[in-house]
Amino acid sequence: MALPASLAPYRLQAASATSASNVWVAAQLNTSGDSHALLRWTGSSWIPFSVPLGFQPTDIATAGPDRTWAVSAMAAKYWNGAGWADTPVGIKPRAVAAVSSTSAWAVGWAIAPDGTARPATTRWNGTSWTSVPFPDIGETVKGEVASTLQDVYAASDDDVWAVGTARMPDGTGKSVSRSLLAHWNGTKWANVLGAPGTSLSKVASDGAGGIWVVSDGSTMRHRTAAGVWSDETLTRPEGTTVRASAMAVVPGTGTMWAVGTTTTDATRWADLAHWTRN
Repeated sequence: MALPASLAPYRLQAASATSASNVWVAAQLNTSGDSHALLRWTGSSWIPFSVPLGFQPTDIATAGPDRTWAVSAMAAKYWNGAGWADTPVGIKPRAVAAVSSTSAWAVGWAIAPDGTARPATTRWNGTSWTSVPFPDIGETVKGEVASTLQDVYAASDDDVWAVGTARMPDGTGKSVSRSLLAHWNGTKWANVLGAPGTSLSKVASDGAGGIWVVSDGSTMRHRTAAGVWSDETLTRPEGTTVRASAMAVVPGTGTMWAVGTTTTDATRWADLAHWTRN
């Protein structure tokens, strides 16, 4: 199921699917990063859709053949089955997750009145995006866009998880990262601010009511449906470091797949790892 050769060279940015005949991907089409496309797999062929220059998709989520959302750092687009339309989103989104054909979440950041970047969330109500208040996280560093939610996973309308990182003053004139782990219960967001030096970049279902999150890139944290946490470090060849950049559960199983990069002092290459939940 390779992408059309006419699009090469390309780099996949994100993917989402509801079936073998409804798969969407966002791709960067050249090495300079100024040309992108959204593509749909129909079960037999790829259909490419060009996007305007400046729209650099960071995530895509589909709820069916006529319901798909794509976000970039400055905008959001919506597929209604016939074409793509711009949809005012109100925040600077980093990730999007679909609950159903009428419900989706986008997370990212927004500039607060004091000039600092703040985590921000917005919800698709069937026709448009509506901003949803996020808990105050305290003082952040002005001008830093690193205080943002990076990823979102939506199990249902009352069970949504978001993760990210905030840059906060450390009391010495410098800043320090602290992880954000937030949960939506159908009424409001609750956020847990991590210890100094922590960060979270990805969140995904474990297939059994719990979640996996990517911590420092090589550490995966698992939360069971009962709320019990455990850590697992990705295996790596001697003399290398590994960073996971995406993960997903195989539907109907406890098998998780993660994809990322393995790095030495001289080279970087793609490395695919997987493990099975006990």
